[in-house]
Amino acid sequence: MRSHPSLIDRVGESAPGNARTPAREASVQPASPHRAYERIPTQPNLSSSDEVACADHPIPTVVGNQVSAAASGPSRPDGNPSRSTVPTIAPQRAISGDEFQSGNRSVPASRSTELTELTKCHSGPGEHPAGRPELSTPNMKGVSQMSESVKLMVNEALSEPRENSSVGDGTLSPDECSRISTPVMSSPDRAPRVCSSPSEFTELPMTIPPPLPRATDEKSLTLADLLAVLNQRTDIDPTRLRDYRSSVARMCKLLGADPGRVPLDFSVIRARLAGVNPIAKGIKLKSLENIRSTFIAAVNASGLKQGIVVPRSKAKLPPAWESFFAELTQHRFRRGLRRLARFCGRNGIDPNKVDDQVILALVAEVGQTSLRVNQQQICRYATIIWNEAVDRLPSLNLQRVTVPPSQRRFTRITPDNFTESFRKDTDAYLAWCAVDDPYAENARRKLMAPRTITGIGVYINAAATALVKSGTDISAIGGLGDLVSKEAFRSILRFRQAAVGDQENRYNFRVAGVLLQIARDWVRLEREAVADLKRIASRLPGQLTGRMTEKNKKRLRQFDDPIVKDRLLRAPVHAWREVLNEPKANWRTLARAEAAIAVACLTYMPIRLQNLTGLAYEKHLFLRSEPGAKSTLEIPAEEVKNRLPLAFDVPPIVAKMLIEFRDVLAPKILGYTPSHVFVNRDGTVKKGPGLRELIQGFMKRRVGIEFNPHTFRHLAGKLILDREPGGHEVVRQLLGHTTTQHTVTFYTGIDTVRAGRHHHRLLEQAMEERSKPVRRKRGNVRRSDGKE
Repeated sequence: MRSHPSLIDRVGESAPGNARTPAREASVQPASPHRAYERIPTQPNLSSSDEVACADHPIPTVVGNQVSAAASGPSRPDGNPSRSTVPTIAPQRAISGDEFQSGNRSVPASRSTELTELTKCHSGPGEHPAGRPELSTPNMKGVSQMSESVKLMVNEALSEPRENSSVGDGTLSPDECSRISTPVMSSPDRAPRVCSSPSEFTELPMTIPPPLPRATDEKSLTLADLLAVLNQRTDIDPTRLRDYRSSVARMCKLLGADPGRVPLDFSVIRARLAGVNPIAKGIKLKSLENIRSTFIAAVNASGLKQGIVVPRSKAKLPPAWESFFAELTQHRFRRGLRRLARFCGRNGIDPNKVDDQVILALVAEVGQTSLRVNQQQICRYATIIWNEAVDRLPSLNLQRVTVPPSQRRFTRITPDNFTESFRKDTDAYLAWCAVDDPYAENARRKLMAPRTITGIGVYINAAATALVKSGTDISAIGGLGDLVSKEAFRSILRFRQAAVGDQENRYNFRVAGVLLQIARDWVRLEREAVADLKRIASRLPGQLTGRMTEKNKKRLRQFDDPIVKDRLLRAPVHAWREVLNEPKANWRTLARAEAAIAVACLTYMPIRLQNLTGLAYEKHLFLRSEPGAKSTLEIPAEEVKNRLPLAFDVPPIVAKMLIEFRDVLAPKILGYTPSHVFVNRDGTVKKGPGLRELIQGFMKRRVGIEFNPHTFRHLAGKLILDREPGGHEVVRQLLGHTTTQHTVTFYTGIDTVRAGRHHHRLLEQAMEERSKPVRRKRGNVRRSDGKE
């Protein structure tokens, strides 16, 4: 065992007179990563705050991502000690509590505490114990702060003899090399000077990415931390790194919060993204998908969260899954089971080993690493498709899985659970409303529409359910008369109002109205009893008289923005162009085409949904493609709710869409020319709920608002009255109402706003006319008030 001179002694053996020789440029060879550390003893990595050096014992100094060591030899003429810098030298394993390791030297445990406090490892720029400021350059400030005892302690720790060390040949032992970390620099600038021989220095230019920071608590991370980590990465392609940072910035903009206020938690971000409409934010749906996928890739590249799965739509599946999909020719199986197949492929699970545990693991991974807002629906759909595949491929011995329950919760009691006498009485009342026999003794004088009768049945079920849940035994309800007794009527309304927080609710008004109608027309209670029920119903919050609901007012208020109005007018045309340009038309293309046609028809011709679903060529639609010819829409009185016929001129742009759908698009997908506009894949006519869903989805994706088909009628009244206040008769004729009062009450909203706007325009016109000069014949200017 040989002793070696301390670091200060070796650095002091520089050129005579302490004059520095010119540095020589050298590059680091990949095969020898430790060449820069020749003749440099291993030392702990010290923080910049603990870099308190003295003239006899230098201590490494951290500056940003660089570590230098101030060394002193014989004094220079100006009295300052000579200096040299060394790269970062950090232990590769944590320092134990029993010993403080400095290279191969061990310090007794009694002294390790003081040395550890003095030589804490630097965790990053600006982080210093006890709040001491960071030193910007290697210097000798604060020399007086170190006590002589501490100086002696450090000198002894660095000067103790080492085992398995060779100083004469300038090399380090393998054990010392294993404890030397790679030098870290944040930019490809000139590297710090390294003492390679007693008489010369060598500069080593190098660019090595900094180590990824690991958070101790992932729940406390924010998007600001993610941006900070990405800004430190130099091993990522600059273009890709720019996309990463852009996705984080755009994600914050969509969420409407600063990066420091958005936690790096996928469940939180996913819940907040569920309320974001990309069209309302001025971006397309595809752009949102790109932002979401790039954001996930940025989180994965940062290393701040573990287990992130970056979506790769073109990743190749294992052979077992490829052969599985080869047996299923329909595209819906590959589309519905794609996520499950990729998950199983990453984890080495074959199709015949898929069971409930695999599904649960898939659900857990999707919940932790995906930003899709409808995750429960995706997993439920995957299990349904998987069970269909099991039934289709019995030869593969696949296992059926449990389908997750639907999120829909049915709170009402089904009619089958009520007594038989109650069901018979309800059916008899609904048949009486339909006027099966108009010549019967107690026949109803006016026929009800089928949709109205269906709604009455729903209201009766809601009232009976409320009565049971309020404490009445279900077996005690033997007929409709049990719903309209004074105590039962009060219990029903009390329960339903409590369910909505005692707020005004139009549905409860309708339930009360149906019960009053039953009491008067079917049960035939006395006038005094019916009057008592009316007094109870009058206690409901709000008025029973009709008016436009707050929900419809809120939806119409969106069209005060001209941008929304412009998106509505342009959306059907843009969607139709996309449909015609689609290379492979299928049933999804058919649905998108029908949605575009439906929105275009309702925008120009605001008819009711039941009339829209039944539109037929050459029965309701008479289309002409000749130049200058007029296309018309005519609905006979017997098909209209209030028995008033409707007729419209079809705009040329809508007529063109209808003709192209009938003659070009539909025959390509269906194989024949349809007789109706809105048809299913099997050729049947679409029902109202299906078409309503298409329209609502189109308005949300293309226009960026929540809008149902019937609200188009309210919108037509708003647009007319905004331009012509007081034009209620025009609105009545357009919508096909029987009375103007009905139009004013339900469709025009608050007319005081329009009256105020008209008043403002009149005042502005009067001011303009008064300030406008009037020229006389002789050239004199006479003002409008008569003065010259």
